[in-house]
Amino acid sequence: MRRSIALTAIALAAAGAGAPLAAAAVEQRVPGWPRMALAMSGPTVVYSTAGATHIPANGGYNVYRTATFTVRMNRVGLVKGTRKDGVVLRTSAGTTTGGGLSGDATGRYVLLATGSGFSPQVIFCCRTNLKDYPVEASGRPGAPVTLTAALQGPVVRYVTAAPDGTTQLATRYVKDGPGEPFTRLDVRPLGARPIQNLIASAPGTVAWVDQAAPGEVRLAVTPPGDPTPVAQPAIPVPGSVLRVLVTERMVAVLVQVFGEYQLVRYDVPEWKATIVWRGIDPPGPVAAGDRTIAIATGGVVRQHVPGQTLRTVFRLRGKAAAVATDGTRIAVLERIRTRTRRGLVRQSAITVVPVKQPPAAYAQELAR
Repeated sequence: MRRSIALTAIALAAAGAGAPLAAAAVEQRVPGWPRMALAMSGPTVVYSTAGATHIPANGGYNVYRTATFTVRMNRVGLVKGTRKDGVVLRTSAGTTTGGGLSGDATGRYVLLATGSGFSPQVIFCCRTNLKDYPVEASGRPGAPVTLTAALQGPVVRYVTAAPDGTTQLATRYVKDGPGEPFTRLDVRPLGARPIQNLIASAPGTVAWVDQAAPGEVRLAVTPPGDPTPVAQPAIPVPGSVLRVLVTERMVAVLVQVFGEYQLVRYDVPEWKATIVWRGIDPPGPVAAGDRTIAIATGGVVRQHVPGQTLRTVFRLRGKAAAVATDGTRIAVLERIRTRTRRGLVRQSAITVVPVKQPPAAYAQELAR
């Protein structure tokens, strides 16, 4: 059974020198500190929770699950009372995680469900009949393992790695009508051997750090209507890469350079390096959407867009667990403690705040 969800109205202060008080926003709260993931999808914010239910029958066993939910957004933030259920993955194979989430402009999304004891499952949500469908759910021995997944219109694209390390880009076309949910599957070689966890995808784009070239980020794009990945010029990076983020308009990497951590962005079309943030300790969660980078560090969440300095948009009350952005808003998931009659209780709070856009000088380029 799914946990109950609480929606609370709160007043948020946009932290930073001279920043005005933000309008009252709606906050989504989840009991406890479960494993979770966060994403933006069109007019909604998507989040997942992972947990377990103990079944006492037959000597007792656990059923593990990852469940997703969506909450509608408006210009200011979340809209009260609009939470909807999405995907529910259940397994007795082992503990699940929040997985990976990737949305599109319509409110649809894919869940890359991960955990111990089973292969990652790619699940699409949702068609107009509000059903979710498995896109890649093979658990046979030696089956390719899914590394990353993203939506591009009615298309789910995901990268799989075979046991020998070779990778392929799979394109699954989604049909929203009577009959089978998927029309066809195209699988093409990607020509990548990514370092573990250093691969990311966005609509039509895959970015990774290859085992053969750890000092650069490699890119492949898939034009709409064409399932063949096209390699792009590699982007040199200044240090050891710890994280990779990609959108259709930029690549960002967290690197370590001589003991210092740096968050560096590269924007199309010149791919010129811009250091967004630097520090002696690693930052918290980082996310990218369109031209916006969101980074949680030093007790606040900051935003960066081309042509502007790093700007504080949210002051944390607890510890940031995840951030997400679509370029117009930033969603923040934080672990907080709330005082009740029974004492302090743990809660996970999700808040969405509007963010600043790039200056007018970039408007023409952004419209391309």
